[in-house]
Amino acid sequence: MNENIKKPIIQERNLTLENNELKAKTDANLIRQKEIQSKAEVLEENGKKFFRLKKDSEEYNEYQKIREENSNNLTTSRNIDDYKRLAGPSPIKMDNFMYIPKEISEIQQATLENEIKIEEMKKNIEITANKLNELRLKLGMPETDDIPSLIDKKEYLSFLLTKQNDLESKLNFEKQKSESIKQEKIENSQKENNDLKLGLEEISSHLKKTAILLDERKGNGYNPIFENEDGLKSIALKLNGYLDKAEVKNNLFSLGNIVDNFTNNKNRGVNDNPESMRMLADKLKNLLYSVQNLSSVIQNEDERKEFSGSISYVSDKIDTAISRIIKGASALEEYFK
Repeated sequence: MNENIKKPIIQERNLTLENNELKAKTDANLIRQKEIQSKAEVLEENGKKFFRLKKDSEEYNEYQKIREENSNNLTTSRNIDDYKRLAGPSPIKMDNFMYIPKEISEIQQATLENEIKIEEMKKNIEITANKLNELRLKLGMPETDDIPSLIDKKEYLSFLLTKQNDLESKLNFEKQKSESIKQEKIENSQKENNDLKLGLEEISSHLKKTAILLDERKGNGYNPIFENEDGLKSIALKLNGYLDKAEVKNNLFSLGNIVDNFTNNKNRGVNDNPESMRMLADKLKNLLYSVQNLSSVIQNEDERKEFSGSISYVSDKIDTAISRIIKGASALEEYFK
């Protein structure tokens, strides 16, 4: 309990002494009542004895006065007992009072529970104060707030209010922190998606250039290199549109399959140009670099692992295709010598 909290300074009546005096006076009155009864006329009715005093006699008036005084003394004594019970010190245990949980849900629950305690304590203080001042009025004492039990309750209320402030500050801080982290994740995700989109657009651009060269070769009457050269255009369009990640991986695998499936030109004779083949190899090298660069574009480690299989697969297939085309160009150059 805080020793600096203001304690009662008004001079209160000694209610304990007053109560003892009332009880002593009541005991004396009871003795006097018995003395008066012993001198009264004793009557018996239905086996029960009772006494009778002559109305308006001196004994009768004294007896009635004692009865009224005892009744008043009993009421005052009960009021004093009630007042002492309500007014006495009532320190409240506050173990772990300043403990503040860390999780937002726990802080919210603690804040709600503490708020309920505050409202209950305010109501308790109001009810107790009203009851105490009502008793003080009956006992002929002035109203006051300098009462031990009220001081203890107000001290506890002060602690509850301090805790509420700490809880709300912590809750606001954690909410802002959570929102900041959430916003940062959204921004990082948007950046990663944008980076991935740019990476795929680069692959799409090199695919289109490769497809244009393949069309030019076809126009020049050269033998096709791949079985499904038109499929490169379709993949270029899809990657440029940035489908969902599963579709992206599927299209990368499809690209690998296309460049891995060479056309069998054995029955078509020697109908190609080494320079054109080397130009195609260069286009595929650029495509290979853009595919390999996709790994560095993806910042999220989990997503990078997710795409690593498809990137590795298509990179190996393009690299193999480049080697085969260069080898074919060299063989064709030897043939034309």
